Amino acid sequence: MGEVMCPHCGSKETVKNGESYQCKDCDRVFGRDHETDDGLNLEEVMTGLRFSYEQSEDRSIHMRFAEEENVPDVVYEFYTAENGKISKEADVISLKEWNELKHMLIYNLFVCDWDRQYFPVNDGSEPLIGQRWRLDLILQGEDQEISYRGDGVLPPYFRQLTALLKKYAKS
Repeated sequence: MGEVMCPHCGSKETVKNGESYQCKDCDRVFGRDHETDDGLNLEEVMTGLRFSYEQSEDRSIHMRFAEEENVPDVVYEFYTAENGKISKEADVISLKEWNELKHMLIYNLFVCDWDRQYFPVNDGSEPLIGQRWRLDLILQGEDQEISYRGDGVLPPYFRQLTALLKKYAKS
């Protein structure tokens, strides 16, 4: 995976601390919690994913993965919209690939440690105007999901997230 970056502040000054990591800059511990708010193992109960990223008013991407019970493959869809033109692709991946994707999100991108909302703070830095994103992890059961979103601010692992998902886009 390379250097482990803190999912809270983006620092690469991190140390292994048992089964988790600790950031030397912000002093926060990460990588130990892999559970939902209800205490369930996220990797076991995650059955889908939705991701959207609006880079500007006229350019966006949307992805969706959906695991169905007793079905050997996972369906995914990829939409792009640019300058009023929309394209859509759909395909399937194996359960093995889906489980690897979930594992990467949880154990390599530390998604369980991400903030639920990212928004500009008054620290003198410039927000990314027009850039909105959302990541929903769909859980077993009706209408259960964990949502992460941002407007003008990206989480430290955003580039790695988009690189991970990009391999499912054919165009």
